[in-house]
Amino acid sequence: MVGKLRDMRDQSRRVLVLGSGPQATALIEEIESAQPPRYTVCGTVDDQEPASGTPDHNRWLGPCDALAEIINRVHPAFIIVALADRRDRLPLQALLEARVRGIVVEDALDFSERLMGKLAIEAIRPSMLILAKGFRNHGAADVIARGVSVISALVGLVLCAPLLIAIGIAVKLDSRGPMFFVQERAGRNGRPFGLIKFRTMRPAKEARSEWVSDNIDRITRIGYYLRRFRFDELPQLVNVLRGDMNLVGPRPHPVTNQAVFMEKIAYYSRPCSSARARRKYTGAARRCVRRCSGRRRAARPWHQRELTAFRTHHEPGGVELVAACAREPADGHLWREP
Repeated sequence: MVGKLRDMRDQSRRVLVLGSGPQATALIEEIESAQPPRYTVCGTVDDQEPASGTPDHNRWLGPCDALAEIINRVHPAFIIVALADRRDRLPLQALLEARVRGIVVEDALDFSERLMGKLAIEAIRPSMLILAKGFRNHGAADVIARGVSVISALVGLVLCAPLLIAIGIAVKLDSRGPMFFVQERAGRNGRPFGLIKFRTMRPAKEARSEWVSDNIDRITRIGYYLRRFRFDELPQLVNVLRGDMNLVGPRPHPVTNQAVFMEKIAYYSRPCSSARARRKYTGAARRCVRRCSGRRRAARPWHQRELTAFRTHHEPGGVELVAACAREPADGHLWREP
C-alpha cells in the first residue's frame, strides 16, 4: 500500500518537456536544482534530435509526431511547452487529448514563473507584457499608498530622531568626511534624485570600482555595523517625505547603471521596470552578482522578480508588494560611495 502511494506521488510530479533548445535546457536545470525537489523530468520531445552523447540526447524520447505514444509510455502529470518556434510544430491533437485526460499542459514561461517566482526574461515575448493583466494604475490606490508612506515616514523620523542624531555624531567622530552619502538614483519616469544614506566608507582619493567587494578597505568601523543592521538607510525616510520614493515599491537603481541595464536586460526600459513606478525605501536592493561583458552584473535576477511582481503586484487595498524579491547577501550595499 505504501509503495503504491509513493508511486502515485512520484507520477504526479513527472514533467515531460516539449522542446530541447536553450529554453528547455534552462527550465530543466531549474527543475533539477530546486530544493526541495518538486518535479521530476521524465524526458524531452522534439523533432530535432540533440547531439549524441549530450545530456539533452539522453533525455530525448522522440519527435513531436510521437507525442501520444510517448505520453502513454512515461505517464507525465505535466507537459511543458518550451519550443522556440511553434509555427506548424505543435502537436495540437496530442496536446488536446492530453488535456482531456487530465494532464496539465503549460507554457514554459508560466511554469518557470510558478516554480522559481520570477520570469525568464531571456525568453519573454512582448505579447505577454501587452496582454498581461498587471500594470494596473489605480488612482485611489496610489493616493492611499502615498498617504501611508508619508505618515509612516513622519512617525519613523520622530521615533528615530535620537538614534539618527547619535549615528550622525558617530559617523563624524569615526572618520573624516561628510555625515551623509548622496547617490543619484533613477526614480519614477526615470527622474534622477539624490538617495540619502549615512556615510559608511572613507572618501576615495581616486576613482574606484563601484562594487563594495572592491572597497572593503574603505568601510569604516561604524560603517560596518550600520551596513549590517541597515541603519545607514534610515535617512531615506527624508526621500519618502520629499516624494522620491514610497515605503514599498521597486528598488531605485543608480543612474550610472541605467544605460548598462537597458542594454543588457530585455524590457528593462519598459514601464514595468522604471518608467511608471515610484521607487521604494523598504528593504535593501536584491541582487545577484555575475560577470557580463567584462563587468559584474547585478540586475538580471532582480529584474526577473521585479517584472514578475509588477505583472501581479496589486494586493487588496492597492499596496504594491514586491514579495518575490530574493534576499541580498548579508554584506549588502553593492554600490560605490565616493
